[in-house]
Amino acid sequence: MASDGEPKCLPDMTTDNSLGQSSCVVAIKLARQCDTSYTLSPRPINGPAYVGPAGEEASDCICNTVFFSLLSDCSWCQGGALGYWSHYSGWCGRRILIGQYPPDLIPQDTAIPSWAYMWTPSSRRRGGHI
Repeated sequence: MASDGEPKCLPDMTTDNSLGQSSCVVAIKLARQCDTSYTLSPRPINGPAYVGPAGEEASDCICNTVFFSLLSDCSWCQGGALGYWSHYSGWCGRRILIGQYPPDLIPQDTAIPSWAYMWTPSSRRRGGHI
């Protein structure tokens, strides 16, 4: 469960995984495998999407379409904007995985929803819906 300082989905907009965790919680858990201090600030309604990592923040944990799908859904479920893959991935340089997530970086206390692995060339993602 997210604490008060972490993003929370609006009640009717969450796309929980099989463990009842929101896309925001899953994204945070995945990112913390590479950066234990990783945080996401809550998005205001109609607020901007999350941006990609800058410089040394780029890692295998967050430079992939699976994480981007979760992050974009996290923004949307709070009432924020959907992200653009072309904007997000530009921050990652050459560290990009498409349609996959490194299995050794998935913590045992979470599960990635199947929709997060489905990737098409569409520029925006939300809970498996394009």
